[in-house]
Amino acid sequence: MVDGQAASPPSPQDQPAAAADPVAAAGPEPDPEVPADLAAFFRSLPGRLRTDKTKGWSARFHFRFKGAAHPEWTVAVDGPSCTVAEGLEGIPDCIVQSTELVYLDIEAGRQNPETAFLLGKVKVSNLGEMMKYVKAFRPVVR
Repeated sequence: MVDGQAASPPSPQDQPAAAADPVAAAGPEPDPEVPADLAAFFRSLPGRLRTDKTKGWSARFHFRFKGAAHPEWTVAVDGPSCTVAEGLEGIPDCIVQSTELVYLDIEAGRQNPETAFLLGKVKVSNLGEMMKYVKAFRPVVR
């Protein structure tokens, strides 16, 4: 009651947009182009290889993800080719350790990679090779 009169319910125009629109309240829908899990992400790598950036470069990366359903991956770049295998194969030039959520957030652009590294959310054994790796692949379409 306001000044002895019953208050009328707010009109839809008086409500915040998120409350009036259930889709807005739920937040943005996930981008269908961003892989939803590690397996989908790693399978996308060969198609995103920038062969102009990998001429004369050969490196093997082991990725380890704590608590993930598929926790270990190997990515091998050899000039114009890239192979991906679940599990750890061969001797790595660089080992990357993180969690699935943090790594996918980095790849999707939701987490700054430098901040994640500085906070210890991502551990990299060879920064020089990792910098080449980052440049060797086109980003996930956003």
